[in-house]
Amino acid sequence: MTEQIKRRLFMIRALYMKIAVVVMLLLMYDDVIDFLEHGANFILDGIEYSIELAVAFVFATNQHDSEIIAANFLFFLAFCVLFIIARMLPGLLRKLQRNLQSRWDRFKLRIAQNWMTLSLLQKIKALATSTLVFSCFAIWVLI
Repeated sequence: MTEQIKRRLFMIRALYMKIAVVVMLLLMYDDVIDFLEHGANFILDGIEYSIELAVAFVFATNQHDSEIIAANFLFFLAFCVLFIIARMLPGLLRKLQRNLQSRWDRFKLRIAQNWMTLSLLQKIKALATSTLVFSCFAIWVLI
């Protein structure tokens, strides 16, 4: 086999692997979300228990007092994180809007250039195919 054929086969295999991973993630969506939720809960419980142990060691308190101190500390920490996110959010949204607008403009330009390169027969075929697909989809939805 030539080098070009090997490269194409490698690219096709890589594409099939990516498609397989996406399909598996879509099929196992609930399991993946459940796994991430339990993992996050495990990590947060570990952090909370570590804070309780540190408070009990430093201040020589009983379990109830260290739980209260740890809970108050975690509420304060969550408030600080939410405050920082709220301060950063407007700038992030403006940046996201600029990026989306530039990507949309590039996409429209690429589609327009592609449309201009098509012959009249190719344009008619594309319009006929899209009309047929839209009609079949509309009939399928209405039935």
